[in-house]
Amino acid sequence: MHRFEIIRCVNNRVFVTLTLYSHTSEFWVDLENELKRRGIHDAEVYFDFAVQSGQCNRFLRGLYRQQKLLDGIIPVVENDFEIVSIFNKYLIEHKDVIRRSMLSTREKEALLRLLLQK
Repeated sequence: MHRFEIIRCVNNRVFVTLTLYSHTSEFWVDLENELKRRGIHDAEVYFDFAVQSGQCNRFLRGLYRQQKLLDGIIPVVENDFEIVSIFNKYLIEHKDVIRRSMLSTREKEALLRLLLQK
């Protein structure tokens, strides 16, 4: 099973959600290889770390330039409706990603409640 899933690529923006707990270094090279395979050369990469952090510091952004992910990912403002809605829609349709995450039962329930309210 992959540690991440690319859920959308549009206008040099790539949306990646983690599907299993892992450190960034464990999936970084795999993600670079997948972006290369898809013919992407430069993009903003948005990450959803919900399976690791629940609702806290969930969204991050990085840059992919000349087929390399650059060091340094930064938080994304969580009121960016487009980014949040893309990731929330994916998780609503794939609740199993949350259920098999390493979040506590309380965090899983809170995240699922939040998603279903939107």
